[in-house]
Amino acid sequence: KDFIEGKITEKGLKEACIERLNEIMAGCRKHFAEDKEARDLVALVEQHKAEVQRDKDSGVVKASPLRSLQVFSDTDASVAVVFAPRPDSSSVVTAEATLSALRALVRGRKHKKLVLWCEDWSCLALDKMNGDLKAIAAYYGILAESVKALAKAVKLDIEVKMQSEEILRNPNMYWISVIDAGRKKRLTAKGEEPVIGLEEVANHLPAGENLTESGQVVATLMHVADTLALCRGVKEVTIYSDEHCERYHTLGMQYLKENFANTEVCVPSVDVEKKKSDASISLVLGEGESIWNSKMKKCYCLEGDLANNPLMDLLDLVLSCELLDTSRPLLEVRQKAEHGGDKDYASLPEVTKAFGSKELHPSAFKPAAQERVKSALAPLVQLPKEANFKKCCTTLDNFIKAQNKKAKK
Repeated sequence: KDFIEGKITEKGLKEACIERLNEIMAGCRKHFAEDKEARDLVALVEQHKAEVQRDKDSGVVKASPLRSLQVFSDTDASVAVVFAPRPDSSSVVTAEATLSALRALVRGRKHKKLVLWCEDWSCLALDKMNGDLKAIAAYYGILAESVKALAKAVKLDIEVKMQSEEILRNPNMYWISVIDAGRKKRLTAKGEEPVIGLEEVANHLPAGENLTESGQVVATLMHVADTLALCRGVKEVTIYSDEHCERYHTLGMQYLKENFANTEVCVPSVDVEKKKSDASISLVLGEGESIWNSKMKKCYCLEGDLANNPLMDLLDLVLSCELLDTSRPLLEVRQKAEHGGDKDYASLPEVTKAFGSKELHPSAFKPAAQERVKSALAPLVQLPKEANFKKCCTTLDNFIKAQNKKAKK
């Protein structure tokens, strides 16, 4: 008040403040002057500041320190990684989601290791399933068991990695790598800019998503940290994905290329498959074979319509997963002579051509296709008999029922 009213000069105020601050800091200064450990810490800080300034003056760019989780220790390993689909608003696990993950793993069959990566804690950051960790664990438990069951049927040896379990092996290094991804900067004509800023996050989210929540930023940085952990200490990594997540994986690849070149981290390649259709019958795991049969029988299938034909898409999916016996025709149509008689179709192109030209009628196509799909999905029908799968289904069912009850209030 006295300063504002002009009773104390600026010089007088400064001198009084300096004197008082020196009195307050006297004990601290004495400690750092007399205590050896404290003196050493100050010397380290001064040394670091001098090194940073020298590097800036010389224009030298030091390699980023390698601080991250490491999932694998086999330096000669060639790894195929598939990021498991995250739960959607329905919270259920479908046969279609299982098959999509399996198809990506089948594409990576040439690699030494085939890994299904389940981002359970990223789902927590995104508030998937209202952040219910038990429900998220149940979702991924069902998905993992179903993928393993079908992988066994096609003689595919896969590893399922739960993100949370891997993080807890070395949480300090993992979360430091997440922080590093958010704080790293690059020098541009405009000055220093973040390597992964809000614009980069927004531009690399999965297709159809807009940046509206801070959790999306956290999950993106975690995805980059996951990619780093999976690519550290191995010879080669390929991420198999559909186009929905292409930009998401590209961001991780670019980050590693820019910051970890010539280190023990390999830069992954991203193998993207174009998604043919969003049509789905929604065969929910655990709901029973009779319900699946009913859904396939009643699903939309307009004569000649290939653009929206979920049963055709499902047939394509099981075929690309190598779940069908190729020693027999793809479809064996049995019908009356007046409807064209019996006919076998050896391949999917033959089937789609015949259906598109209306040679193959839905009444003949649907039972033949359903028979092949049922045989391919037989391992999934048996899963409810297994204790762990049944437990996960119960947990997920209880969660969904509770959410539905809340929604009605």
